[in-house]
Amino acid sequence: MARASATRFLRSRPSGDRRARAAGRGGAGRARKLLVVDLDGLILKRRGQIQPCRIVRRPASGEKHRHDGGPATVNYDGNNTVIKQTVVPAFEQSAKTISDALNNANPFSIIVNGKVTTADEIADITHHFDFKFTEGVAYPDHNYGGQTQYDPATGRYVSNMDATGTAAGYAAQGPDGVNYIELHEIAHKLQISRQFQQTQYSDFLNQHNQDPTGWSDSAQFDAVERFANDITEAIELQLHINVKTDVPHGY
Repeated sequence: MARASATRFLRSRPSGDRRARAAGRGGAGRARKLLVVDLDGLILKRRGQIQPCRIVRRPASGEKHRHDGGPATVNYDGNNTVIKQTVVPAFEQSAKTISDALNNANPFSIIVNGKVTTADEIADITHHFDFKFTEGVAYPDHNYGGQTQYDPATGRYVSNMDATGTAAGYAAQGPDGVNYIELHEIAHKLQISRQFQQTQYSDFLNQHNQDPTGWSDSAQFDAVERFANDITEAIELQLHINVKTDVPHGY
């Protein structure tokens, strides 16, 4: 069950072949409905399976109007000069951009299949998130280059990420690439995402006699990644943060 609780990072290169295979599969995650609720009174987007974003005149109960947390931290203990001088600063800048936008955002909620996450939850996770670049670590499903876990001792989410593969790969795509992977990993840790992943993982195990082999190539895994991508895009729309559009598993 440990595999179900860990976030698998996306490849730093486009994965059109995986998306093409997933497009031919039915079932998991195909009925997603997502909308953004804001206070602007604007329809922000209309596309395919995503409902129009629409106005709600008041925030969720108890929702703050402003947040004041700090950005996610970025840590690297290695000696790679490129990682130190290029990749780490790129992730730090993205973390600051996201944190500042959240701190100044009007209240909003994101609703997926009737399940709600709010700006408060997104901000809380963002302000307790640590990106840690690693070298020579063999992760489960290692081709995804990392793993994110919650540390109850510190109350923080630690996102271990391969430095020269995943982190450097997204940094090479510019600010849009780094913004995307940071928001994507934050999106994975929202309660609605964790619940969705657990449901999809359980469904996969039930279909495969409790054998986890092949999870990362399954329709259920694809649904989990697209679920996080959709939330990433919704956050991006609300915060006016640019992210890359050609992403693994698609939106």
